[in-house]
Amino acid sequence: MPGAAERILVMAEQQATHRRTLEKSVIDSDVKKSERGPLFAFMIAVIGLFLSGCLGLRGQELAAGLIGGGEVVSLAGLFIYGRHQKAKERERA
Repeated sequence: MPGAAERILVMAEQQATHRRTLEKSVIDSDVKKSERGPLFAFMIAVIGLFLSGCLGLRGQELAAGLIGGGEVVSLAGLFIYGRHQKAKERERA
């Protein structure tokens, strides 16, 4: 078949371009997700501390302490877990 080799090469080039486009899309999506996580964590922390402060000012010290303390402990746990996961990734590389 005349021109078959050329058609195969064009098809391979198109496939490679398509694959690179998909990989770029996945990487861009991962970057956006990794940027949103800390933003949402900060927003949750601010809301929780505000709620804890409001409860404390209204005389609900126990509830304020539980919410504030629980938030601090959970954020610290997430921070430590994240550091541990990054260390594991570096060991694999």
